[in-house]
Amino acid sequence: MLLLDNHYLQMYKSNYLWILDAGHGGVTKDGKYTTAPNKMFKFNDGLTILEGVINRKIAELVNKQLEISQVDFALVYDDVEDTPLAQRVMLADNIYRKDKRAIYLSIHSNAGGGAGFEIFTSPGQTKSDAVAAIFCETYQK
Repeated sequence: MLLLDNHYLQMYKSNYLWILDAGHGGVTKDGKYTTAPNKMFKFNDGLTILEGVINRKIAELVNKQLEISQVDFALVYDDVEDTPLAQRVMLADNIYRKDKRAIYLSIHSNAGGGAGFEIFTSPGQTKSDAVAAIFCETYQK
């Protein structure tokens, strides 16, 4: 794994370069959730959801599958800190300027106050819509 703009980049020379982004921060070594209490939700039964932890777990699972499949990827998020979205997008844009194979996947979970899930792509009908449709089908399963 190489370091690009202070972020890891795994290169296998595949057809695509996935840029993985997990939002909302993680948990410090001493157990502090970095975006508490805003990005967490506590249910009546006591179950507490930490959005950033879920996002990082999903990104980790995608990351492992990309490694197994030997697909190039870059990580534009910090394991613990909640890097601002604008900064993560800027990093992704910088990677895309250098490598047009890039596909940006920003993972966000919303633990409370809603239902279902959302998948957003770039404006207009683009190739990203086909990728989003695959993610939608997989997520629903």
